[in-house]
Amino acid sequence: MSGVVLAPHRRIQRFFFSTEEVRAIIEASSEPYRTFYGLAAETGLRAGEVCGITLDDLDFERRLLFVRQSAWRGRLGEPKTETSLRVVELSAQATEHLSRFLKGWRPNERRLLFATRNGTPWDANLLLKRKFKPLLDSLGIRVPKGNGFHAFRRTNATMMDRLGTPLKVRQERLGHK
Repeated sequence: MSGVVLAPHRRIQRFFFSTEEVRAIIEASSEPYRTFYGLAAETGLRAGEVCGITLDDLDFERRLLFVRQSAWRGRLGEPKTETSLRVVELSAQATEHLSRFLKGWRPNERRLLFATRNGTPWDANLLLKRKFKPLLDSLGIRVPKGNGFHAFRRTNATMMDRLGTPLKVRQERLGHK
């Protein structure tokens, strides 16, 4: 296979937010971004999975969130892996916040929690570039290059680790094998 050039492997410094940074991010955000960031931090869902949440994925009575789809570049599709299809328990605070959020929610044909004016799912990359990174800059939170919303996922994993959550539970919650 002469002539084949592989892209160099980029190493990315893994990063997660502190509890204080998560609190600052959420407090400095207006809706609907506050709810998006809060869900990302609490659940450890991938950004595309948060973008794909619909009203039908929420069970307020049992405080559950069903991960059934993901959005990528504004299009809905299957989650990343087979184990990404999962159920995540929500805290009482998150359930209460979502109930309040839905009072001002704009209905759309697909019943997406986070939809554009056209009713398509949010594009996480655009959200990262246009809203999240400027917010982090304004808060003085420095994130190593190559890190974005995945830092919320790592934060969630780190918090579960600190609480002594069994590895199997952490894997299931994050949709890992």
